[in-house]
Amino acid sequence: MSSDRRRWAIEHLADQPPDDVVTVSDLAEAVAARENDCTVNELSSKQRERVYISLCQQHMTILEETIVDYDHDRKTITPTETPARLWIAYQSFCETLDG
Repeated sequence: MSSDRRRWAIEHLADQPPDDVVTVSDLAEAVAARENDCTVNELSSKQRERVYISLCQQHMTILEETIVDYDHDRKTITPTETPARLWIAYQSFCETLDG
């Protein structure tokens, strides 16, 4: 949870039904839009590419070890129930810090 990109990826995956397949491209677009405070349609190809590469080379490996099933060949992610539970726990933790 120390990385904004990873946190935003988890947040996005938490909104997906468990066992629903998400492409890394779709996840990268959602994270890039959040990172750049814009809509997916407003993203440049460079913004998309930067996040896509980061997800593939760094973040998916970490998420795969803990909360998702990642198909390296197809570049697809299948969230388990864990992202939603993790996101709820993270939000509760943040509330205790704010409160």
